[in-house]
Amino acid sequence: MPVTELIAKSRRLWHTVRPLRSVQITNRIARRLARPKVRSFAPPVLQMRPERWQSAIRKPNSQLANGLFRFLNEEYDLARGGWDDPDVSKLWRYNLHYHDALVQKDPCDPEGLIAWWIEENPAPHGSGWEPYTVSLRIVNWVKFWLHGGTLDDAARASLAQQTDWLLQRIEWHLLGNHLYVNGKALVFASVLLNGSLGKRAETLGLRILLEETPEQFLDDGGQFERSPMYHALGLEDLLDLVNLCQSFDKPALRDLEDVIRPRIPAALRWMQMMSHPDGRIGLFNDAAFGIAAEADALNHYAERLGFGAEPVPEQGVHELAPSGYVRCQRGDTVALLDCAPLGPRYLPAHAHADTLSFELSNGAQRIVVNGGTSVYGLGPERAAQRGTAAHSTVVVDGRNSSDVWAGFRVGRQAYPLNLSITDEGVVTCEHDGYGPCTHARSWTLGATTLEVVDRLSGPFEKAEAFFHLHPDWVPVSSGEDDFVFRTATSKGGGVVFSFVGARSVEVEDGNWHPEFGRAVPNSCLRVRFDDRELITRISWAAAD
Repeated sequence: MPVTELIAKSRRLWHTVRPLRSVQITNRIARRLARPKVRSFAPPVLQMRPERWQSAIRKPNSQLANGLFRFLNEEYDLARGGWDDPDVSKLWRYNLHYHDALVQKDPCDPEGLIAWWIEENPAPHGSGWEPYTVSLRIVNWVKFWLHGGTLDDAARASLAQQTDWLLQRIEWHLLGNHLYVNGKALVFASVLLNGSLGKRAETLGLRILLEETPEQFLDDGGQFERSPMYHALGLEDLLDLVNLCQSFDKPALRDLEDVIRPRIPAALRWMQMMSHPDGRIGLFNDAAFGIAAEADALNHYAERLGFGAEPVPEQGVHELAPSGYVRCQRGDTVALLDCAPLGPRYLPAHAHADTLSFELSNGAQRIVVNGGTSVYGLGPERAAQRGTAAHSTVVVDGRNSSDVWAGFRVGRQAYPLNLSITDEGVVTCEHDGYGPCTHARSWTLGATTLEVVDRLSGPFEKAEAFFHLHPDWVPVSSGEDDFVFRTATSKGGGVVFSFVGARSVEVEDGNWHPEFGRAVPNSCLRVRFDDRELITRISWAAAD
């Protein structure tokens, strides 16, 4: 290996490992050395089903019939290769083992599904016994029972075995949302388990949740990994836990409710603030539609649990601090601005190199978007979707603003600096990800315009700004400085992009990835500028 390549890889590894917490490193070592035990348990005796349990969010139908399942926009019949077919993506197999089908809107044969899984998935083999899948499945089994379903002797014995296995495989090496759902699963399991196992599950589950809730849900309500999708998943976790705490008269659960309940109004507000007028989330970091519950479903669930409805966000410019995002709204127009850190510095697994990107909507019609997320894993498509060029921001010298690599790793991390909001509503922020060159961007939202100014300071050779358009918009004309896009229903001038300081502008074919397993053709403006400043003006007709 050439010396320069060895130095580059060593530097990347150093930047990746340096922010980690000691428990992440020591637990990785411990997991390799550990020999967890598979133990069998007698079926715990069920207590009376609580009447105070409120209906939780129902999942989309994933079990279509018998062994036919649909996840991530792909259908698969288990008759082809069973529960852990290596020809199926790991994420798809994970979804299969979560057992969302037990709480889907139209269940097929939930008791049969549980029995089938137990028979064909003996501990501890396969995707179904990884801690994250065990955690989500435990919660779904308990929810199924709370909604009136039946857990026979075999199911309850399996629930005990899965809980004992999870207690030995807590994901301290990952932390974040993985650790949180481990804790949630233990607390859910504890309400059905007897004796020492139930007590161990309750004690560790409560310890995790009591420690992690204040860290993972920031003062503005946002989940600390800065992904709107993972925020929605985390918000549902909070609501589920409050639901459980209200349903069982246990002092330990009351203590947990006292910690969680005050955080839910802010988390609901954050969800509203990071959603477009179409009611769906902005696609920052790992985010896609169809994985987490929509904002309306979360709001209705919260109302069933006694929380008041969150008002529609107000007009003006609103900083979500400490999350780092900014929402600008004028009339029916909304711009969501990414002035946020990638996430916790020790946990950037779901981060994209999208610093200073933005999304823009006029009414229910999205205009400027980020590229979205359609795959996980280690392939080139995953790398491209995490890269800076897949987002509506600036690429300097062909580099990613943060060094995203290996699917869920980040080496050097861009950090936002000097965020300011003037009385006139001009938002300015910069980041250091292209050091020694610094990228600064400002946004000014008008009634029918958005002005974006990009400035570079420090040495660089080439800079390109990318503006990804929603697939509804197609190019219809272009001049030396103006580029016009219209939708099938556009009236008048559609959307016009004009530039000052551009050396060249190209309209390229691309793809938008609003859901896992889905790529939708769209257009992207690629703007080359060699001077230090590019001014972009986006204008459109007022919404009807």
